[in-house]
Amino acid sequence: MHVEILERNIKLNFSKTIAFLGAAGTQLSPVLYAKQKGYRIITIDNKPDNSGHAHSDKSYNVSITAHSEVLTICKAEKVDAVIGYASDIASETQAFVAYELGLTGPLIEANKVLINKWEFRSFLKAKGLQSIFFQKFEYTQLEGLQLILESQFNKEEKFIIKPTDSAGSKGAYVFKLKDFALEKAKQSFSFSQSKTIIVESFIDKKSPQICGDGFILDGEIQFIDFGDGHFHDFEKSPVPFGETFPGSYKKEIYDQCRNKLQAILSTLTYEGPFNFDIFLTKNGDIFINEIGPRSGGNYIPDVLGIKNGFDFVGQIVEFYLGNSPVFASINNQNNIASYMIHSASDGLLNKVDVVEPEGMHVLSKKVFIKENDSIFKFISGNHTIGNLLLQFDSKSTMLNCFKSLNEHVTITYK
Repeated sequence: MHVEILERNIKLNFSKTIAFLGAAGTQLSPVLYAKQKGYRIITIDNKPDNSGHAHSDKSYNVSITAHSEVLTICKAEKVDAVIGYASDIASETQAFVAYELGLTGPLIEANKVLINKWEFRSFLKAKGLQSIFFQKFEYTQLEGLQLILESQFNKEEKFIIKPTDSAGSKGAYVFKLKDFALEKAKQSFSFSQSKTIIVESFIDKKSPQICGDGFILDGEIQFIDFGDGHFHDFEKSPVPFGETFPGSYKKEIYDQCRNKLQAILSTLTYEGPFNFDIFLTKNGDIFINEIGPRSGGNYIPDVLGIKNGFDFVGQIVEFYLGNSPVFASINNQNNIASYMIHSASDGLLNKVDVVEPEGMHVLSKKVFIKENDSIFKFISGNHTIGNLLLQFDSKSTMLNCFKSLNEHVTITYK
């Protein structure tokens, strides 16, 4: 195995060594927590410019999908924990390495079901927990896909295609049959490691979409908080640009969401942090769209920690070190949000400016890319430029600001 290794800031007498799988800007929070605690930090990521590497004590230029190579590194470094944060791909490798080394981590089988859209839909149907029309397609079926779709949908009926094994809404597209474009299907396949996509019925839902994070331990959800997911146009780009907490629905709706999540996760015997996206259908039913076996991206754990007055990110890190996490009670008096800085067009980045309207306060601003770097129109989660964590004087102010927040976040181009 040949890997590129960079070692820095060597210290003695580290209490713990943690391997972080992925070092992107959205994965930085647990790295910074570990640094503050004085833990030895190993980052594994094949993108040397990713910001997490700058905070590590040793970094490996290795893809996190290379299970055997990552395992070899973790053995050699005698890690006390391996963490795949805010990434389904990272969580898969985390499950494998944790099992091989006897560390705390997600069970391989539970993780496999949750990160694969085909496996997840099949599991829910088999257990009688939820069912819609869905069908998996291999890349070899691409040329015949149009005919297959015509046998399942009428020309005005909506459906969604997405990679079976990709997150962040990458490669997800909504169509009416009459508007279906084979080129978009090719793009969807390109985001899949296994070159498979899933086609499923489009769910007409109420707005806003329900999002959030939770933590399950000993078969019971110990902590969960619900918010609103914000989209420009879900049907054109089913990727959220932000999340606001607390959410807009009544407690009864969230109780139903919690019960359904509890049933699914306990049946899978999954334990640890989880992220979710849920639809409230036009008929008032709870539809679980996705559950991620890891913390949510878009800095949701940071938001929930600020909102509820505890270090949620830190508790997740400590859990993987084998310690018992401690959670706070839900505090719905605080109005906290995450906004992913993004662009409406392609270009080269000059700078990002933020003007605070009345009632909004910027708690943190992070820009993931450098001046002169390429930026892309925001149609996929990997097109994010940076993040804002925001606090608002009231819930109504928060929701009103999110309707026009792009007017207060200015991106200038070269």
